[in-house]
Amino acid sequence: MCSVQSEPFRYSDDYRDAREEYARARSDMAEAKRSGAGFGPRWNAFKRSTFYWRLVSAFDEGIHQVALELHTRDGVLVQCTCGLLCPDRAELEHSDGHLDMTSWQVADVVILRVSKAADERFDAEPFVARCQRCGQRSPVHELGAAKYWRDSHRCEPATAPAIHQAAEADATTTGDRS
Repeated sequence: MCSVQSEPFRYSDDYRDAREEYARARSDMAEAKRSGAGFGPRWNAFKRSTFYWRLVSAFDEGIHQVALELHTRDGVLVQCTCGLLCPDRAELEHSDGHLDMTSWQVADVVILRVSKAADERFDAEPFVARCQRCGQRSPVHELGAAKYWRDSHRCEPATAPAIHQAAEADATTTGDRS
């Protein structure tokens, strides 16, 4: 069972925007290089900038993928770029509840970066478009083909699962028509 993490990514007691953190990591990399810092500080700044670059890129492209693996005493949880927490990658790829990363409402159709195990024959990075209303999903494609499937997919609103029905009912009662 997956759940939505509604807070931004949390590090210690600070809440930080991914774009701000990416800029800060890039600045730290430049400063470490200028000051002649050792390998450790330069490597840490590089890893942080890579992490935030992937996160910001996923936001910009609207791609859902594993952003973090959270190690807890009960095991490992994976967190999607949209904040959805799941017990494993397979559940993340098949779960309803992914949020649109611009409105932060439940998305109708999401594009998921799937693991290579989804289709071993696939040479490029594999993506799947999946409708959270009716459950249909595209075959494994390159990103452009998955976006085309998302843009051309139509389903009947009456087939909406409970998560969409609850979101639509809430929007109706609050007057939000987003």
